[in-house]
Amino acid sequence: MPVSDHTGPSSEPAIPPTTSALTMRQKRAALLRALKVGRVSLPSLLLRDDEIVGQLPVRRVLEALPGIGKVSAGRLLGELGLEEHCWIRHLQPTQHARLLAWSRSYPRRPR
Repeated sequence: MPVSDHTGPSSEPAIPPTTSALTMRQKRAALLRALKVGRVSLPSLLLRDDEIVGQLPVRRVLEALPGIGKVSAGRLLGELGLEEHCWIRHLQPTQHARLLAWSRSYPRRPR
């Protein structure tokens, strides 16, 4: 049986998935670093509606906050009624509202 070398309807070359995935990982890491050092606030991050924020796991966002480690993040997830492995984009509106309300009362440590 002959093998077709037809690549599809588009004549434009596709971006290799590894390049796209790498770029997204770098953008998410940069956003978490900005959160950690205080350039981005948690409420402003939660109010963003883009793919970068949507793909962040809630636990990693909490762990990026100053003063919150793995144990505190796990405890907080339970208190807020959030799944252990939940992404920001998969939060239900009530879960998102609880996390946003908590983020607005999150104590800032003096630097």
